[in-house]
Amino acid sequence: MCISVVFFTLAIGYVSYFSAVRFFNRGSDSPVSSAAVMSDAAPVTSAPVSATPEPEYYIAKLNGDSVEIYLCGGGSENFKKFLYSFKVYRSGIPEEDLALLTRGIILRSREDLASFEEDYNS
Repeated sequence: MCISVVFFTLAIGYVSYFSAVRFFNRGSDSPVSSAAVMSDAAPVTSAPVSATPEPEYYIAKLNGDSVEIYLCGGGSENFKKFLYSFKVYRSGIPEEDLALLTRGIILRSREDLASFEEDYNS
């Protein structure tokens, strides 16, 4: 009895698997391709691109016992988006670094941001 249940389960699994594979493969043979779907989609309109778009950068700013990371720039002079924050131990940070963090430190790339986090988040 147990062996027949195992074989029955395997047979159902086999039939289900190959039915699903056949169903999905049948959809790819249709004359409607992704290019045809994209051509039917509404055209994408974008804002005019300025000659020299402002690059994105990050600002790290001390707020209490946390360093807050903001994303800035990206085509808008006043664009500033809060990303995340992490706790720091103020007693382990030199006074001149605390002064810089209070005003805000500009980080030009993700690599600079990662390096900054390694220095202050450990």
